[in-house]
Amino acid sequence: MLANHRRRCLGKCVATAIAAATGIAWTGPSFAQNNTFVSPPTPTSETTIGYTGPNRVLLGSGIAALSLAYAPAFAVAVESSLAEDRNLYVPVAGPWIDLGVRPACGGRIDCALESLNKALLVTDGIFQGAGALAIVASLLVRERGALVVTAEDNDKRRVLVTPAQLGPGAYGAVALGEF
Repeated sequence: MLANHRRRCLGKCVATAIAAATGIAWTGPSFAQNNTFVSPPTPTSETTIGYTGPNRVLLGSGIAALSLAYAPAFAVAVESSLAEDRNLYVPVAGPWIDLGVRPACGGRIDCALESLNKALLVTDGIFQGAGALAIVASLLVRERGALVVTAEDNDKRRVLVTPAQLGPGAYGAVALGEF
């Protein structure tokens, strides 16, 4: 009986594999065969392209500082048996809230480590706040940079956009570039 079940399962698996392979191999032609070549306009001498978005250095360092300071606070919030440490789930304000509502040492809290815990909460709060401040500052202090493009550089940049079949019944476009 088990052998019959295996033969039926093997037959179904082989049939499914053949059907899948046929479906993948049987692709229809793409009717959008026209290739479109797009080239940026040639400048007469020089063109200045400027980036005036958020300050990428401030944004990156702010995200890094906030993330690296929030990770241990999140770990403490997950692992600690002290209910007041659940405030550490809140980024930036969590360490300060936890510091304010923390019970006095003795009873539930070990007095030998409490001063260290408070110092770590202050340090963590400072770094989380500095990271959040850097993120906000990156939006206010815009980065300004200029890139001068000459006609020679512009001739090297080409973009080819062409229709493509991405799978059975799935069509789209592919962009190839040379910069």
